[in-house]
Amino acid sequence: MNQQSESPLRVLLVDDHAFVREAIAALIGLEADLQVVAQVGTRTSALQANEDYQPDVILLDFQLVHGASTNIMAKLIQAAHAPKVLVLSSFAAQANVFASLDAGASGYLLKSSPAEQVLDAIRTVARGGRAFAQELQVSVRRPDTGDPRSAMDANNALTKREIEVLERIALGMSNEGIAQAMKLSLGTVKTHVHNTLEKLGVHNRTEAAACARARGIIAG
Repeated sequence: MNQQSESPLRVLLVDDHAFVREAIAALIGLEADLQVVAQVGTRTSALQANEDYQPDVILLDFQLVHGASTNIMAKLIQAAHAPKVLVLSSFAAQANVFASLDAGASGYLLKSSPAEQVLDAIRTVARGGRAFAQELQVSVRRPDTGDPRSAMDANNALTKREIEVLERIALGMSNEGIAQAMKLSLGTVKTHVHNTLEKLGVHNRTEAAACARARGIIAG
């Protein structure tokens, strides 16, 4: 158990599953330097609790009952007390990670992450650092540009042809349309699409387009 004389870090839990909130609250309750000030389950209640309790860190579920939480992150972070947002999610898709970072989150953990990692991540982001689940294998800063968004592993770089396919996916073109536009066989296009999704670590074409825009691979 972590002991320190300073006031404990104030944590707001936002998750639409009461069981998850209560389990995390119980975990945090064992730490002398951390304190759960409130736990809520909706985006509206998160905004109100942020104002009422002024937490240092908000542990925020990526997917709430009425949709992704990225659309309220800016409002949460821009509050006068400037809390840090740490996303906790069941989903490891890199598109979700990049969307969270672009919205201002300081980190992204999985609900399968070890308890100690979650606790350490809360402390890390409160100090102004960043924290990510080990399973994501995310590099949080491009050494050449200092871009704080995650960078693709060099061994997973997209080929020029895969980027061209990705640009057409982002335009909403079907595989058949891409094949016709690029004068490729349908089988070749399907292979490029499969490889692109795999390299980006996403599950579908919509996530691929969002991920590529967030990372600057294609124009926004």
